[in-house]
Amino acid sequence: MAGNLEFQDSSWFEYRRMILSALERLEGQMATLSAKIDTHDSVRSKDIADIRVEIGMLKAKAVVFGVLASVVVTFGLNLLVTFLRPH
Repeated sequence: MAGNLEFQDSSWFEYRRMILSALERLEGQMATLSAKIDTHDSVRSKDIADIRVEIGMLKAKAVVFGVLASVVVTFGLNLLVTFLRPH
């Protein structure tokens, strides 16, 4: 019976080493994935910031073009009213 206990002890130590090895491998993979996620997040944050800048520029351009269009239309209507008014 003592031989059977020794076999169980050696089996347990082998399983223990196998489990620890698997945990170390998984820890390394988790660290790699974490680094990839951090890199992806920083790239995505930069892309979002670039998109916000582009949206701001488009809003500014829309305001400028709106003002220019209203000035042109107002000037055109003033000319039209001036020329169509009876003298």
